[in-house]
Amino acid sequence: MTCLSNSSLVLHLDAGNPLSYSGSGTTWNDLSGNGSHVTLTSTTYNAANGGSIGFNGTSSYANFNANIGSTNVVTVEMWVKTNSLNTPTGAMYFGFNKYDVWTKSAHIGFNTSGGDIYGLSDTRVTNLGIEGAWKHLVFVMNSGTTSNNKIYVNSINQTSLTQVLSGFTAANANFNSGAGRISGWRNDAAWLMNLNVASFKIYNRELTAQEITNNFNSTKQRFYPDNSGLSPETASTSAYQIKQDYPNSVDGFYWIKHASINGGVPIKIYADMTTDGGGWTLILKNSSYGGWSLANAIDLNATNPFTKNTDIVTNSTANYSIIKWADYIKKSSSGFQYMIDAYARNSYGGIWTANAAYSFISTSNANTNITLNANYGGWTYNTANDGISQRMPWHGYVGANTGFLGLSSGSGNWWGTLVANNQYYAPAPWIGTIGGTGASPGIIWYWVR
Repeated sequence: MTCLSNSSLVLHLDAGNPLSYSGSGTTWNDLSGNGSHVTLTSTTYNAANGGSIGFNGTSSYANFNANIGSTNVVTVEMWVKTNSLNTPTGAMYFGFNKYDVWTKSAHIGFNTSGGDIYGLSDTRVTNLGIEGAWKHLVFVMNSGTTSNNKIYVNSINQTSLTQVLSGFTAANANFNSGAGRISGWRNDAAWLMNLNVASFKIYNRELTAQEITNNFNSTKQRFYPDNSGLSPETASTSAYQIKQDYPNSVDGFYWIKHASINGGVPIKIYADMTTDGGGWTLILKNSSYGGWSLANAIDLNATNPFTKNTDIVTNSTANYSIIKWADYIKKSSSGFQYMIDAYARNSYGGIWTANAAYSFISTSNANTNITLNANYGGWTYNTANDGISQRMPWHGYVGANTGFLGLSSGSGNWWGTLVANNQYYAPAPWIGTIGGTGASPGIIWYWVR
């Protein structure tokens, strides 16, 4: 293991070290040797991931006084789970007096009390998957200027920072003699943030990129166990495998990799770790008929446009399909399972086992050797193509060429369709025999394990 860099460390708080925090009380002890112990206000303790301090975003904060000396540059390093960016008004990870790290409009960057942010745009923040996940965040801050400041996420220097919001005030870009606050700033009582902080460090110099990499590698196991899928570095092969290896895994976003998926580069997936024992990888979310085609029915927004669990269950977020990769995610060539639900989770669908080596991108409507394991909604198989037929979804034109993935027996039938470009059904003509929300459910999900 590479060694931690502790040179010039002037404040060191670690909720996972009992010498720093016992698990109760309001004192968070400084391990740097400077005696700069911190008093916690309205915080909680969470024992997961070795221990963290919880800040609720409404009343929780922790004031610190770091012995930074006369330095003109500091490095702030933290392991943090950003529970909310508090869009659009924003919140602060930490701040000195009027020099802080702010999340206005889902951007993340350096603020000097002028409504300004120099840092990462909301798009970059979304792509980095910061909200809702444990991340190793490092901020290099210079006095009098932000132009040489740096942000590292999981040891990667986020180059090309920009002035995403203007209003920089040079006079405010100072470290307030080391007096600051976790979850907010010292200027006033505003901008409290909802987050969990496992460790918080301040150095009175700029750490090198190699030192930051060493610190990340030396501590990441606590937050990203091997093959846990909690980061690209610890990607597993499927939600099913993650659930086997880590039975306490919860619904949410994970990382998987396979040589035949995305060129071997890990991808972010959403996993249902609850239904029928969990281990389900989402391969389709359809909440709008617009924009679908035969080609993108199995390949749309594969980089995963979602950032929160609630994005999966609302029909206001983007459509998504990674069906083209499902054959590499299923647990076996045959005997794998798939799940479909519509309108609401665990409604108007079911769980099936494929008893043969069927493919998720098959263009055959003859894949009928399947077993129904769970029925959501009390429907019955329909041989007249008016609902759910006894076959695995197949990729091809159905419904007079307006549907592209379905259960019907041929091109002239449209019911039992998972993906369609048919303006008369939201998002596709599903179970006609039920009618109402069963026929036009508003949203359809497709899963594999």
